[in-house]
Formats: sequence, structure tokens, C-alpha cells
Amino acid sequence: MDHPLDNFPIKALEEIFYYIESHQYKINKLVVVTKTHSYHLIQLLYDYGHRDFGENRYQEAKEKLIHVKVKPDFPLIAHHIGPLQSGNARHIPEIFEWVHGVGSIHALAKLAKAAKKKFELTKKKTYYLIQLNLTREETKLGGMFLEEFEEIINTKPESLIQDEGLEWKGFMTMGPSNGDLEVTKKVFRQLRMLRDKYFPLGDLSMGMSGDWKIALEEGSTILRIGTAITGNRKY
Repeated sequence: MDHPLDNFPIKALEEIFYYIESHQYKINKLVVVTKTHSYHLIQLLYDYGHRDFGENRYQEAKEKLIHVKVKPDFPLIAHHIGPLQSGNARHIPEIFEWVHGVGSIHALAKLAKAAKKKFELTKKKTYYLIQLNLTREETKLGGMFLEEFEEIINTKPESLIQDEGLEWKGFMTMGPSNGDLEVTKKVFRQLRMLRDKYFPLGDLSMGMSGDWKIALEEGSTILRIGTAITGNRKY
């Protein structure tokens, strides 16, 4: 069991926020990705005052988050950052408020049904982002190709569900798997241009531990940062 007794995660988080503020960037959320780490790390950062945490596996998140002591007036916001699979979409709203990896209309429809049930019981809405695969890597997990998205928004915009239980908030993408920063910059810039064209007020979830500074330069509003804050994965 990992129990971070030192303050490295807090110091790392503070340094990133200082960088953001000193460069006068504006973001809406910084999601600390805690997948593979125990709930102790989440508790440490939550007690410090952070509330946005990202996990990619439903079962792992469920088993961890139940142990985090949360204050009624400071809710923890859980973000599902893995690709949304049709098979588990019905479970996701049970735990997660935000879903970053919507890459198919089929999975989105299943998510919508589950989000509606959650809203009926709790009056809490679920928010989602469309994940676009702009590197065109077949091995990339999740995400729809640009032409697929454009066909949907131009011919079947009603498929991008907006109702009382589920709200579309913007886009998500990742840079190339080889970490090429020049290509990454182009991908992030392309996503920003697509956002400006199709959803001017939408969020841009882009930027991870190796490329978050580039993402800020290109207009990211949501960062998803793991190892730069949490240290290496535990497995």
C-alpha cells in the first residue's frame, strides 16, 4: 500500500498552479490522474484543497473513492479519462461526474440512459467531452476520427446528446504516442480550431505530464496530469 507521507505531490501541484498563474493562463480544471495509486494519495491532495481527480477504470475507482473522506461542502469531482466503452457506459455516472473519452455515438447513447437515471435519483448532471483522434494512430485507445465527428455534427447533431441529465462540454485529445512535441503542438492547435468552429464556448481537455505546457500555449482549459504530480505509477 502506498501512503505518501512526504509532500511531493502537493509541491508539484503548487508549482504547476504557480506556472499557470505566472504566465496568466486561464484554465477551468486541473485533473490529477490517480489511476494505479491508492486512495491515500487522493485523500492527501483532497485535504490540501484539490477536488478534481481522474481514473480510467470503473472498478478501481469505485474501490478507491469509497474510502476517501469527503466534506459535504467540498465535493470531490471524479473524471473518467479512459475511452468510454459501450459495455461499461451504464456504470460510469454512478461514480464519475465528467467523462472525457466519448469516442462513439453508440457508447454515448448508453451513457445518456445511465445519466438520466442518475439525474432522476440525485438531480446531479453528468458532463462529457468528445474525444477526437487527430494523430490518426490506429493503436490509440479511443477517440473518433475527424471526418466521423464532422459527419455527425453536420448531419445528425441530435446524436450529440444534451438533456437534463447529460451535457456536452467540449473536446478531448491526446498527442502522438511517440511524444513528438512538434506534432503534439499541431494536434492541440487543430483541436482548438475545431472547438472554435463547432463549439466556441466548449472546453478543451488536452495536456498531460509530458506536454501540459504546450497545451496551455494552445488554449487548453482542462489539464490531465498524472506522474508529474503523483510520481510513477504503482503497477
